[in-house]
Amino acid sequence: MNNYEFESLTGYLDIVSKLPKLFDCHPSDLWYRGVKDLKFRLVPGVVWKKIDEGREEGIISDFVTCYRNFCNKEPNGPFELYALMQHYGLATRLLDWSTSPLIALFFALEHEVDGAPESAVWVINPHELNEKSADFDAIYAPPSNADNDFNNYLPAFLRRGTNPVPKEPLAISLPLTNQRLTSQKGVFTIHGYIDTSIDEYFEKNNLNRIACIKLKKGVNRNSVLEQIYAIGIKEDDIYQDLNSLSKRIMREFIGHIK
Repeated sequence: MNNYEFESLTGYLDIVSKLPKLFDCHPSDLWYRGVKDLKFRLVPGVVWKKIDEGREEGIISDFVTCYRNFCNKEPNGPFELYALMQHYGLATRLLDWSTSPLIALFFALEHEVDGAPESAVWVINPHELNEKSADFDAIYAPPSNADNDFNNYLPAFLRRGTNPVPKEPLAISLPLTNQRLTSQKGVFTIHGYIDTSIDEYFEKNNLNRIACIKLKKGVNRNSVLEQIYAIGIKEDDIYQDLNSLSKRIMREFIGHIK
């Protein structure tokens, strides 16, 4: 595990700029996930909510029955539909990542957390993950209507066949078909039902292309957040909705809003 600490935006970017050489890869090969506190493990919603396979299928069935009343554009294939569920707060086996280190840092710092949280950004090389978990040295980009072994990662309600869900996590990239996914440069890992976080999986399999970049204790997160705002990364850029627009305007005209 590669562990780092930063005190400013400049310090964070200095660390990020060194990782491609350390990981022997191109900068665009790296994925980032910001966490408000390191106590939040790198597992998807169904894992930390302790939702078993049967209950997940019930959740999926209910969503599929009702979502067309609220969705103007039909998802192009089952993976996009599954990502739509994740996007609107349903517990899934998807875990959000970003290809942007600045967006990940924004997510790590945007909300104040009670106590003494350790805000951090995780960095992985997803190619190394897929090579180990699926013998696939690339990011899986699911086609809209194709049956293959990777479709077994989907809930049974969204696919044909009865093969079990694979245990190992897989890095996937979906078409940027909605504003929020595009603005957040979103990508995903999709998981099985085992309670193993991404960092635990890397450690267990002796994979080294993973890093944790923590905000140094005692450093005010707002001071770094203000630096992020100053370079143009703002709430409405990230979330692309009227709530975030209003929040940004109030913060800029009235002052900091938690």
